[in-house]
Amino acid sequence: DSDQGRVHLRAFPADSAAERRRTLRFLARHLRRVPPLNLLDVPQCYRNVRIERVAAEIVQREQIDLIHSYFGWPRGFGGLLASAHTGVPLIAGLRGSDVNTLPDLRYGARLNPFFDRVFRRTIRRADRTISVSRFLQRRAIALGARPEASTVILKGVKLERFCADGDRAAARTAIGVESGSVILAVAGLVPIKGVDTLLEALAAVRREGHHFTFLVC
Repeated sequence: DSDQGRVHLRAFPADSAAERRRTLRFLARHLRRVPPLNLLDVPQCYRNVRIERVAAEIVQREQIDLIHSYFGWPRGFGGLLASAHTGVPLIAGLRGSDVNTLPDLRYGARLNPFFDRVFRRTIRRADRTISVSRFLQRRAIALGARPEASTVILKGVKLERFCADGDRAAARTAIGVESGSVILAVAGLVPIKGVDTLLEALAAVRREGHHFTFLVC
């Protein structure tokens, strides 16, 4: 445990016989909120319910006013049980990989049936769902999120932190590109981002005689 300014870190307790007893009592109290099929995956269900129980204890002990989860973590519950146990409102922050699926790219947490079953319950019962785009909001509502409790907050950027100093020549020197056009891709190197598709497209452009430098951040 540590406090770093306004950020307070709380360590997860080690598993023990006492932990198991507390978790089983917690599960018994909230059993109706857990999809029955999820109970068949005992290790996964126990781990996630234990996280929810510990979160509920922290909320009560530190008098927390709001639970705000992202990506349905842990494994789809995303504060569902902690909120029900404490009566503290739950905001489910939806970011993309929790809602969307692309099976061909093995993308999306909902490809896991355990996650999918409980995640649908979480967004249906959350006091508010916040999506990062209208598209994601529509998908979440189709999965059960309540339209009247759904909000879109677009991702923001502090532009003053990314303001170029105007010395483009120095910037080029710093990255080792002295001349020619520069194409930049800022993305994770995972299939969903399509950097491989961009490489194929740029190869076709290069074959047409165009010269450039491609940077991937």
